[in-house]
Amino acid sequence: MAATIVDIARVAGVGEATVVRALRGTGYVSPAAKARVKKAARELGYHTNHIARSLALGKSPFVGFVAGSGDVSAFHPYINTIEHRIREARYSMLFYISAGDRPAAEQACFWELISKRVAGAIVVPGSLDADPEPYRELIANGIKLVIVDRYVEEVCVPQIIFDHYRSSRLAIEHLASLGHRRIAHLGIPETSHVGRERARGFGDALEAAGIPLSECIITHVDPTEQAGADAAARLLELKQRPTAILTRRDSVAIGVMQTILAAGLSIPNDISLVSHGGSGPSHALRVPLTTLRRPTQRMATLAIEKLLDSLEGKDVEPVTTVLDVELVVRESTGPPPAAA
Repeated sequence: MAATIVDIARVAGVGEATVVRALRGTGYVSPAAKARVKKAARELGYHTNHIARSLALGKSPFVGFVAGSGDVSAFHPYINTIEHRIREARYSMLFYISAGDRPAAEQACFWELISKRVAGAIVVPGSLDADPEPYRELIANGIKLVIVDRYVEEVCVPQIIFDHYRSSRLAIEHLASLGHRRIAHLGIPETSHVGRERARGFGDALEAAGIPLSECIITHVDPTEQAGADAAARLLELKQRPTAILTRRDSVAIGVMQTILAAGLSIPNDISLVSHGGSGPSHALRVPLTTLRRPTQRMATLAIEKLLDSLEGKDVEPVTTVLDVELVVRESTGPPPAAA
């Protein structure tokens, strides 16, 4: 049978109220009594029943973090920071991974958040064009919510995203300054906010540089190395292949790079390569990759600050914060070949 507060009080030789204060860290308990309570709890194998406690107090001790499998690596360096801040605020973190971009997988995670009666959640939408209804259901169940990385339309909560318009614009401005005109964009469908913003930045930068859109190639690819490799193979078969390629994320760029090098071509002497920032070690690739660096650390910090403020009852405006990106130039970009 599981140990109870009564059992701990009997072994430690203190009152039950003292046990509660010692275990929760609330109210005054002498150091000696606290030590006896902690020792008794360990010896008896006592574990707090968080669900029962949340029912008794009307307050959940849990905070959720939900991300798609492809996004976990991007946030991995900062999960410890988020989890530490959550523990400092006396919550426990429940971490869920929604498989791929399948809405059903994400909704299953949301159901877990609701059934566990979490107090709040940070969500990285698993779909680029997320359905707002499941997010509204979280809010309707009293869950404080912060959305990061991707914008979900018609959901009135704090959201933190990157400046995807500027990301495309910086990439094309860089390539145009090197002399490129035939540029391929392996991008994101424009059914999503991210896709629309990146396409808008791409088009505006071309116009500003005097490059006709007809000279460029725009195609949509999945966010995988294989998709990048397949797309690059098709581009290399063209009579007039592009002199530069912009990819939707680092994983796609890795596939593109492998195909170009396997064909006996050089990066950047034959084809330049740029990527919208992702989670990959872009500086450590065979050809260090020019990329658009995203301030993921800043995003994670803002997300947990906004969530904890909401949980403390502070007035947090449901505004969308757009974080700037930075062009990091490495060896994968250079002038186009002379023949171009």
